[in-house]
Amino acid sequence: MAEPQRTARRLPAGLVTFVMTDIESSTRLFRELGDGYVGLLETHHRLLAGAFERHGGVEVATEGDALVVAFDDAAEALSGCVEGQLALESHPWPPGAMIRVRMGLHTAEAEPVGDNYVSLGLHQAARICAGAHGGQVVLSEVTAKQVRHRLPPEVALTFLGSFQLRGFAEPARLFQADHPGLQVQFPPLRVQGVVHHNLPFHRSAFIGRAGERAALAAMVRRTGLVTVVGVGGVGKTRLATQVAFDLLDDFDDGAWLVELASARDDRGVVSAVATALGVAETAGRALRDVVVDHLAGKSALLLLDNCEHVLEPVAAFTEELTRHSPHVVVVATSREPLAIDGEVVCRLEPLPVPEGGATTADRLRRADSVRLFEERAALARPGFRVTDATAPQVATIVRQLDGIPLALELAAAALADRSLGSVVEGLADRFALLTYGRRSAPERHQTLRAALGWSLDLLGAEERLLFARLGVFARTGSVDAASEVCGQAPLVATDVPRLLRRLVRSSLVSMGDDDRWTVLGSVHELAALELKERGQTGALSALHREFFARRAETLAPQLGLHDRGAVMGELLVDLDNIDQALATGVAEGDADTTLRCAAAMGPFWTSHGDWGAGVHRLREALTLQGGADSARARALAALGNLLILRGEMDDAERCLSEALALSGTRGDATTRARALSGLGYVAFRRSDLDGAENRWRQALESSEEAGDERVSAGVLRSLAIAAGSRGDQEEAGRWLDRGIRAAEHAHDDQLLRLLLGSRAEIDLWTGRYSEAQDLYGQALDLASSIGDLSARPLLLCELGWVALLTGDLGTAARLADEAAELAEDLGNRRTLASALRLRAEGLVRRGEFAVAEGDVTRAHEVAEGLHAPAEVAGVLCTRACAALEQRRLTEAHQLAERARDLSVLGHTMRSVFPQWVSGVVALEEGDLTEAARRFRLGVEHTTTQASPRHQANSRWGLACVSAARGEVRDAARLHREALVIRDVIGDRLGLVESLLAAAVLVSPAAPSTATELARSARSLRRACGAVATPRQAAAESVVPPPPSDQPEEPSAPSGHEPPDLRATVRLATEALLAVEGSALSAAG
Repeated sequence: MAEPQRTARRLPAGLVTFVMTDIESSTRLFRELGDGYVGLLETHHRLLAGAFERHGGVEVATEGDALVVAFDDAAEALSGCVEGQLALESHPWPPGAMIRVRMGLHTAEAEPVGDNYVSLGLHQAARICAGAHGGQVVLSEVTAKQVRHRLPPEVALTFLGSFQLRGFAEPARLFQADHPGLQVQFPPLRVQGVVHHNLPFHRSAFIGRAGERAALAAMVRRTGLVTVVGVGGVGKTRLATQVAFDLLDDFDDGAWLVELASARDDRGVVSAVATALGVAETAGRALRDVVVDHLAGKSALLLLDNCEHVLEPVAAFTEELTRHSPHVVVVATSREPLAIDGEVVCRLEPLPVPEGGATTADRLRRADSVRLFEERAALARPGFRVTDATAPQVATIVRQLDGIPLALELAAAALADRSLGSVVEGLADRFALLTYGRRSAPERHQTLRAALGWSLDLLGAEERLLFARLGVFARTGSVDAASEVCGQAPLVATDVPRLLRRLVRSSLVSMGDDDRWTVLGSVHELAALELKERGQTGALSALHREFFARRAETLAPQLGLHDRGAVMGELLVDLDNIDQALATGVAEGDADTTLRCAAAMGPFWTSHGDWGAGVHRLREALTLQGGADSARARALAALGNLLILRGEMDDAERCLSEALALSGTRGDATTRARALSGLGYVAFRRSDLDGAENRWRQALESSEEAGDERVSAGVLRSLAIAAGSRGDQEEAGRWLDRGIRAAEHAHDDQLLRLLLGSRAEIDLWTGRYSEAQDLYGQALDLASSIGDLSARPLLLCELGWVALLTGDLGTAARLADEAAELAEDLGNRRTLASALRLRAEGLVRRGEFAVAEGDVTRAHEVAEGLHAPAEVAGVLCTRACAALEQRRLTEAHQLAERARDLSVLGHTMRSVFPQWVSGVVALEEGDLTEAARRFRLGVEHTTTQASPRHQANSRWGLACVSAARGEVRDAARLHREALVIRDVIGDRLGLVESLLAAAVLVSPAAPSTATELARSARSLRRACGAVATPRQAAAESVVPPPPSDQPEEPSAPSGHEPPDLRATVRLATEALLAVEGSALSAAG
C-alpha cells in the first residue's frame, strides 16, 4: 500500500465499515488518454473524497486509482458511496472518457495500527469491490444488516446471491445498492457463485420486465410447476433464466437449464435432463428412473426450455417427477401450456411500446422496449443513444415490431451496417430485414421468420390454413367474422372457433374477454405471406371486403338512434378492417363493393369527426370505374356533405350536383333529398338565402316521397335556420317543432341533438340565454350518449357565446379554448373560426387587444377559406368592434361597411350588427344625423321579441344621440327602454353601459344617485372580468366620481354579480323616469 494521506481525523476503531473503490478499465483509459488521464484521475479523487468526507469517512490509503476509506457508521458509508457515484455520473466527462468506479463495502471489527489497518475485513471489502462493475455499489451481508433500517433517501438494497470470495472459506451473501439516479442493471458479479447451476451468463443487460420478473418468482415460490407461455421471440427463455438466477439461494441443489430444442420424443427429453444434471445411465435401469431417483431428495429448480414440440413427453415426465420430488420446482417455457394438474401458466406479452404522444427521448425511454432497443443498438453501433431527433424513428421501429424482444434485438443488430432511417424503411419487409441474429443463438432465434415459423411447423394442416387466412384481416376481428370469411372449403365455418382456440394455445393468436382475437404485427405479416404463397389472397380479400361492406351497411344507419349508443363502439372496433376492405377494394378495382362500403360509412365519419379520413376514402372509391349508379350516387352525396363540414364548398357543390343527377336517373328519392339538402347548405353558406330555401323545399318533397323521416327532420331544421336568418323566429320555431316530432318518431337522437341546438340558437337570438344554455347542454349530453364527437366543439363554442353574451368572460374564454382545440383537431374550420372570434371578443372586453388581434386575424384567414360570406362578415364585424373599442374609428367604419355589404344574413352577428358599429362611429365623430339614421335602421329592421339584444343596442345609441342634442326626455326614455331589455335578457355588460349612461343623464338633478349608479356599474364590470376599453373610458370621463370621503367598495368576485344589482336597476329606472317627468314639466 502507498503512503496514506495524512489527516488530523482519527481512524475509526471497533466496528468499522471499509469502503474500497476502483476505476473500471483504468489501464485502457491510461493507454488511450496518456497524460490526459492524470487530470481525470484527480477529478475522480476530488469528487469521491469530498463525498466521503461529508459523511465522516477517513481516507486510509490510495493505491493507483483505488481508494480505501474507513467509516464509524455503515449508513454514512453507504450514503457517501451513493453520493460519490451520483457525482461521477453527473460530471461532464470528455467524450469516451467517462470514469466509472466499482465500490465494495464490508463491516468488521478492526483496530488501527499506526495510520493503517491490519484486518481481514479490509481484504474482504477489496474482494467485494473486485467482483463489482463500474457504477455498482456492492455490500456484504454484515453491512446490509447494519443499514437496512437506516437507508439513505431513495436507496434500496437488492440481494445478488451467495458468492465464493477468493481466500475466504465461507460463502458471502452480497447485496447491491440501488438509486433511481444510478444504473441498476449489471451483468453477474465477477466472482464464482456458490450454488451450482448451468445457467448461461449473458453479457448484455436484462432490460425491463420488473413486474413479470417478480410475478414469475412469486409463482415459482408458491407452486411446483410454472409454464411460461408466449409467442416466439417474446423472451420466455431469458426471463425464466433471469428468475432462476434470482432464486438460486432458494435451492440448495442448484438450478439447471435443460435445452429441449433437439429432443424429438420421450427418450430425447429424459436424455436432455440427464445431461444437464450430469446423471449417467446405470446398467439394468431405465434412464428415466435414474433421473427421477437422482432428484427425489433434492431441492432444485429445473428449467425445461422450448417444450412446444415435445409437449406430451415433457408433460408425462414432469407429472412423474413432481410426484416423487416434492422439493423440485419445474419451470417450463413453451408456446402453449403442458395442460397437466398443478400447472400455473404465466403468459408473457411483448414489452410495452411508447404511448402515441411520446416524442422526446426521455419520454420514449419510459418504455422497456425502447430501453432494450437502445442498449442492444449501442452494442452494434458503439455510442448509439436515442435523442430527441431520432426519437420518432425509434418509436416507429418499436411500435411496428410490437415490442417483441427478439425482433428489437435483430433490428438493433441491423444498425451495424445500416442507418436508422434505413432500418425504418426496411420494416416494410421485416422478415428480410431481421436476419442479423447472433451466431451463438439457437437456429430458431437467428431470424424473426425462423422464430415464428417454428410455431407454424407445430400446427396441423387445418390450423395452419386458418392461420394463413387470418392474414386477410387487419390483425384483429370477431370469431363470427373469422368463421364467415375463413370458413370456406376445405375448412368448415363451424370448426373455426375450435381451430382459433388451438391457435390461441399456440401463442400465435390472443383472445380478449370481448370474444375478439388479435395477432401481433409480425405474426400478421407472416400469416399474410403464408396466404400469398397459397395463392388465396385475392379470394379471401373479396370475402373479407363483402363481409365488412355488409357490416357497415347494417351498423352505420343505426348511428344516432335512441338506445343504439353501442353502435359507434361496434364500428370503432371494426374500423381497421373496414379501412382495409376499402384499401384492398381500391387496389383490386372492386368498384361496387368499395362504393357501397364507403357510402355506408358516411354517417360514421361525420359523427365521429373523421372528416379527413372519410373524404380520402370516398375520393379513392370514386376513382374506380364501374359499380352501380345508386352506390356511386350515395358515395357522392356522402362526400359532398363531408366537404361542406370541411368548408370546401366548390368541391362539395360538384359532388352533390353529380349525386343529384345520378339519383334522378335511378329514382332514388332519399339520395336525391340528401343531395338537394347539401346543395341548399352550399347556397346558404354563400348567403344565397332564396336559393337555399328553394333547394331545401325540394329536398323536403323528396324525403317525404321516400318516406324517410330522418332526412325530413334534417331538412326541416335547415328550413328553420333559413327562417331564423330572415328574422322570423316564429316561423323558425314552427319548422323546428315539425322536425323534432319527426326525429322523435324516427327515434333519432342525432337529429334531435341538431334540432335542440337550432332551438337553442333561436333562444339565443330572442335573449332567452338561460333556456339556450339548457338546450345546448341537453344537445351536448345527447351527442356524448351516441358517440358523436364532431358535435362537441360546436356545442362548446355555442355555450361560450351564451357565456360571453351574459358577461361571464371567464367561462367564455375556457369554452373558446377547448372548442378551438377540438375544432382544429377535427378539421372543423367553421367552428374554429367561430371559436377564435369568441375568444377575441372576450379578449377585447378584457383590454387585451394585441392578443385578440392574433385570434381575429386567424379567424379571418379560416373564414376566407370557407368561401362563406356570412362567416367572413361575422369576423369582419368582430374586427370592427375591436377597432371601435380602441377608437380607431375610420378602420371600424370601413370594416363594418365591408361586413354589411358582404352578407344579408345576420346569423353570425352575435354581439352587435355592423349598422350599430357605424352608428357609434358617427356618434363619436359628432355626425348625429348619420348616427341616428344608423341606430334607427337597427330598431326598424328587428323586433324586441325577435332580437332584443340588437334592439337594446340600437335604443342605447338613439338615447346617446338624443342626449347629445339636448333632448333629455327622449334620452331618458330610450336609455330606460334599453336598460329594461338588457336586464330582462341578462346582458350584464350591456347593463354596465346603460347604468353609466343613466349616471351621466341623472347627475345634474341627483348627483348622489349618479354616483351610486356609476359605482355599481364599475363593480359589475369587474365582476364580469372586463375593463373599460378606450372608447368606454372616454365616455365615462364625464361620469361623476365618488366623493373623496366615500371610496368605491370592492367589487364582487369575478363571475358573480354584485348583490345589489336588482336594486341598482330599479334605482336607475326610477331616476330615468324622474328625468323624463322633469323634462316634460319643464317643456310644459
